[in-house]
Amino acid sequence: MNKFVLFFVFFSATLGWSQTEVWTLQRCFDQGMKNSLEAQIKNLQVKKTQKLHQPLALLWMPEVSLSGVQSYNFGSTIDPATNGRVSSNIQNDSFFLKMHLCLVRR
Repeated sequence: MNKFVLFFVFFSATLGWSQTEVWTLQRCFDQGMKNSLEAQIKNLQVKKTQKLHQPLALLWMPEVSLSGVQSYNFGSTIDPATNGRVSSNIQNDSFFLKMHLCLVRR
């Protein structure tokens, strides 16, 4: 009988101390939705759709690209007046601006 009373007191004490946090039904529902695999998959599908969605105004905006090339040539050339070699340092800079209007949906 003493063992049963001691076990009952110990069991009652542990139950009282382990339940320190009380959850409402709404909090329990929110936690379940957060951990649900189906809800997570649907949230990922919504995010994917939002990222793939292009506003109609962006379809009419042109694509603009700018590129440049710079080159140096250190060497020698032939001078036509004297028909002899002279040293030359040639620098070439080229810049390109390209605008493209694409009306086809990508």
